[in-house]
Amino acid sequence: MIHHLSVSARDPNAVADFFAELIGGVSVDFPPNPGSRMVFKADGHGTAVEIYPAGSVMAPNGDPGAVFVRQPVPVEAGAVARSPTHFAISVDRSAEAIQALAEARGWACYICDRGGHFHVVEVWIENAWLVEALPPDLRRRIPRLRQCSHGDGGSGHGAGRASASGEDAGDRVTHDALPLSRRERA
Repeated sequence: MIHHLSVSARDPNAVADFFAELIGGVSVDFPPNPGSRMVFKADGHGTAVEIYPAGSVMAPNGDPGAVFVRQPVPVEAGAVARSPTHFAISVDRSAEAIQALAEARGWACYICDRGGHFHVVEVWIENAWLVEALPPDLRRRIPRLRQCSHGDGGSGHGAGRASASGEDAGDRVTHDALPLSRRERA
C-alpha cells in the first residue's frame, strides 16, 4: 500500500484544492518545503498527496533525512513540463463530477478505455501530467489478479506473469483476473 506520494505543480495551492475535492480530503501547509501543500484523506491509512512548487527536488541528507532543493524551472512561452510519472487513485466521485472539477480549472479530462479491459478518468493536472481517477462504477470493472501461482512454491521469485487479457503466461491466473466479458463466457 502506498501511503503518500509527492508531485510538483506550477500552482501548488490550486492543485491541492483539486485533490482535496477529488478525494474528499483536507489541504494543509507542508512546512518542510515552503510553498508546498499536503492533502490528507481521513481513511485510516494515512493516504496523502504532497504538492511541491515546480522545480522542487529531494536530496539525501544522511541521518537527519532528505532535504528540499529548488532547481530552476525553464520558462518558455507556452511550455508545459511533462512527466513520465502518473498514478491511479480510487475516489468516491462520479466520472461526471471529476470531469466538472477538471473543467472548472481548465484542465483536460477524458474517460479512456484501457484496451477493452477497463476504463479510467484521465485528469491532466495543469494540462501537464496525468492522474487516473477511478470512480466506483469504473473500478468495479478492473481485472483483479488476486492470486497467481508462480510455480515456485509461492515465493514470488518465479518467472511467471499474467497478461492483462487474462491469458496464461506460464502461470495459473484466477478467474477474477479475466476481464468481465471473458468471465461471463468462461
